[in-house]
Amino acid sequence: MTIQDLDETTLASYRQQYRQVNLASPWNNYSDERFLEAIRGIRKDRQSGQKGITRAAVLMFGKQEAIQDVRARHLIDFRIVKSIDEDTSRWQHRVIWEGNLFDAFY
Repeated sequence: MTIQDLDETTLASYRQQYRQVNLASPWNNYSDERFLEAIRGIRKDRQSGQKGITRAAVLMFGKQEAIQDVRARHLIDFRIVKSIDEDTSRWQHRVIWEGNLFDAFY
């Protein structure tokens, strides 16, 4: 996979949040590709010697089509569970998400 398999808006949002938390990091001035290498989202395959996007980067920042190539039955099932002392229903709120992990979190 290549950097084109990642959602540009998602990666930009992640980088903005990274900058806010890590003001002095030299990685803030890196290109997207170099930044992904620094966080190990781009790696060199030891057998082929080719550089590519890792599965983790696709799951974290990927476009839906790329995610499905990595994980055909990708589905994030997020549930807000009530405390044990509350009524007997299993959860209070449920969100089902088929996109990348970063967008799912927000």
